[in-house]
Amino acid sequence: MRFEVRRNPKRVQTILIMAAAFAVFSVMAVVLAGYQAGMVLLIASGVILAFFALEQGKAGWYYHIGDGSLTVRRTLKAYPLPGDSIEKVTMVGWPAVRDRVHRYRSGSVPAGASSKQVALGRLIGFCTVAVPLRGPVPGGREQFVLLTRSGGREYILSPADPERFVKECQRLMSRTR
Repeated sequence: MRFEVRRNPKRVQTILIMAAAFAVFSVMAVVLAGYQAGMVLLIASGVILAFFALEQGKAGWYYHIGDGSLTVRRTLKAYPLPGDSIEKVTMVGWPAVRDRVHRYRSGSVPAGASSKQVALGRLIGFCTVAVPLRGPVPGGREQFVLLTRSGGREYILSPADPERFVKECQRLMSRTR
């Protein structure tokens, strides 16, 4: 069963700004470096822009629950999480997510349990929503999914339908035990 990820509408603005910067860079590269060098720079930067747009737009991102595992699919890579390694799946809100980010950043999480995917006030990796550490909580959907694996490792996931996702994960856990 496939579950779409929650997307942040501000990502579209970021992609448009990068595309505009790319257009300006392309013109400058052709004018200043000449046609051949400009085209090489244009192609190289176009590939980088395409990858950036796919990642920022979360294109190709989804969660898939199969017979024996949960797969987190990103633009160019898939991360399988075997069902028998999942200990607990619950829904959490912004306070719990912020608390976990603070704990990871402060180093108070044991080395084996930390996913080491917290940088600069954002949880990166499997969550598609930026986690602000200060200021007001962003509006909109406030539910995330906290998945705990054997060994205590935690993942914050952001499916578009968290209630249904949790139910399917619990079914997966019961099938694989």
